[in-house]
Amino acid sequence: MRTQPSRQRLIPVTALRHLYQLLRDFPKEEFQLAVCKEICRRPDQLLKLMAESRDHFALYDNRGEAFHNRGAEGLLTPSRQDSSHLANRFVQQLAFSEDKVVQVVDAPKYSFRYVDYDISPWRTTYSEFENGKSGQSSGAGGLDLLLSNCIDQTPIIGEIKADTDVNPFLGLIQSMMYAVELSTPAQRARLSLHYPERFAVSDTGAGIDIYLILLRYPQDKISLEFLSLTNQLSARLMADTRVAGTIRRIVALETPMTSACLDNMTVAFAHSQL
Repeated sequence: MRTQPSRQRLIPVTALRHLYQLLRDFPKEEFQLAVCKEICRRPDQLLKLMAESRDHFALYDNRGEAFHNRGAEGLLTPSRQDSSHLANRFVQQLAFSEDKVVQVVDAPKYSFRYVDYDISPWRTTYSEFENGKSGQSSGAGGLDLLLSNCIDQTPIIGEIKADTDVNPFLGLIQSMMYAVELSTPAQRARLSLHYPERFAVSDTGAGIDIYLILLRYPQDKISLEFLSLTNQLSARLMADTRVAGTIRRIVALETPMTSACLDNMTVAFAHSQL
């Protein structure tokens, strides 16, 4: 075990992150669809990767440092201020909404509150990855949205699928990776410290929620096949007790992105731990 603070701040690169990077490196729809079908056939292999990844990431403890260095909460980076992309428009509406609450009209238990955007679970200044590479890029990128369930304040990973980035299967793998990286006891404590009173207090590594947010999701054949397979895979994952402590539920929400999109969210599919 890592007992020295300097070693606890070494950034783990988990098996799930390697899988996600592999999918990013091979972006062809045909390849990713084949991988999706194979994982649907053998979800136990994905669950094994998730368990190994969570044990691996539990070595990391950087609770004293925030998840980004943007300064005052509520400020949007120049890239998010650009409203030409649906994802940016959605983030803007959330960030500047008066109460920052989104009601899911057909399932109120999934309604959520906006907390932050573009946070990096493994942001660690003046550190390095386990392979010795510099950690200078550790604060780059990250999950699109950090949300909180309106009923019980469970943390929610929100991944937006819009414009040219619409693959929900890739979004699920990415969100599972983030769930691993945010659900460990040290990371839950870090969330509570840097977002006080936003989340239910948990130092046991309780499971968190994954929301795939589909903005004007396309209706072509391959997009619908990806959505159907992601639905099937999510159901199989959530039926297995090995997800407990990492993921509580997987939800896909849709909106047509009208001017009132925050008031028009509906459920595409939802699966919870039994």
